[in-house]
Amino acid sequence: MLHTLLAENFATIMIIIFLMIFIKTNHSFDKNTNRLFLIFLYSLITLLVADGVETYTSTLLHPSLLRVIVSAIGYSLRPFLIFLGIPMLFKDKTRHMFFLAFPALVNTLISFSALFSGIMFSYDENNEFVRGPLGFSTYFFCGLYVVILVCFAINKYKDSNHEEFTIVVAIGLLATLSAILESIWGFSGFINTALAITVSFYYLFLHIQQFKRDILTNTLNRRSFYLDADKYGTNITAVVSIDLNNLKQINDTFGHAAGDVAICSLVSSVKKNLLKGCTIYRTGGDEFIILCCQKTKAEVEKMLANITATMNETDYSFAMGVAFCEKNIPFDKTCIKADEEMYKNKCSQKSSS
Repeated sequence: MLHTLLAENFATIMIIIFLMIFIKTNHSFDKNTNRLFLIFLYSLITLLVADGVETYTSTLLHPSLLRVIVSAIGYSLRPFLIFLGIPMLFKDKTRHMFFLAFPALVNTLISFSALFSGIMFSYDENNEFVRGPLGFSTYFFCGLYVVILVCFAINKYKDSNHEEFTIVVAIGLLATLSAILESIWGFSGFINTALAITVSFYYLFLHIQQFKRDILTNTLNRRSFYLDADKYGTNITAVVSIDLNNLKQINDTFGHAAGDVAICSLVSSVKKNLLKGCTIYRTGGDEFIILCCQKTKAEVEKMLANITATMNETDYSFAMGVAFCEKNIPFDKTCIKADEEMYKNKCSQKSSS
């Protein structure tokens, strides 16, 4: 029995152990992020233990209270683990956690109803599993959370975060396939392995993203700008150069924390008005570049007008220059032209003030 359990769960156990080591030794993320991943892994370990004990008690001649308890734990944890993926994948949705946790709570209550009712499951006198009227409720709630994950992922896609959208959809599909294999064909351990693999992959994805983004504004950094410029190539139709005004004065007068607020205010104004296919990069302290792919001159100019209008509602100002790509003009020359236009705009603002 022990030999069989180890054979079935060895890969999952190894993945969990090495991810835990990586999390404990990785200081790239804040404590809350690491804590959330560790809660997930501890819950997954609990699920593995519960499944192992349930497998052992299934070999006994007569049903036992222990088998009912560990089965209820297993059924409770499956949707709960997928639910934990929501704050892990979408930190901006944490304000909705109470409502999002409600299905997992209902599933837990239904699962533990097996202690006094067979509405979800029970075991007959020969210790055989008997599925009740709500026997598939756990898989229903798993599917519900997968749907929620995909819906949130679609919003990521709308925000031009295509990489994360792809990963979330892949996680959802793998979780769905695992649930189907377990519920219909009776395979065991598939959800456990799928969850261990997906959470490990996502943690590594986040780790890589740390090196692509600016820590203050969460915009892509200078290195990402060069990589994307090469990647998008001729699809780039316009380059926008942006520079925040009076950052040194803000830092010297009110401190660097105030300067950070000003920078974030600029980024927020830009992101609110970015068109699909346009991406902002922080290329310097208060310097940003927007790459516009497959956008017409009219579309870009309207977007910039909207950015300016939003920024005018804040306490800060910025200079901006745009250069449209032309055939036979090297990309670096277009960037230089955008910078030149931005500096002209800055000088014009200074002369008129």
